[in-house]
Amino acid sequence: MDESLHLPQTAVHFLLIVIFNMPTIRKSTTEVQVDDTIYLFERVQLADAFEACVAVADAEHCELEHRPASKRSAVPDATSAPAEGPA
Repeated sequence: MDESLHLPQTAVHFLLIVIFNMPTIRKSTTEVQVDDTIYLFERVQLADAFEACVAVADAEHCELEHRPASKRSAVPDATSAPAEGPA
């Protein structure tokens, strides 16, 4: 008897979405944050397409398919943070 796992195609599709789904934060109509990177696009439609792509593929692939105008780190630079302590 064949005991290999056979999943229905809908289950496989669901697993792929769960595996590749990268959480995004829409910072503005043309800015999309994925993990620690904020991508800036020239038009809303490009940001929309990138965000949809990241829902089903990794960010590197989507960056090649939907080129951002620029990107920057979402993590504040430690050298630009104000010094703590007594003034």
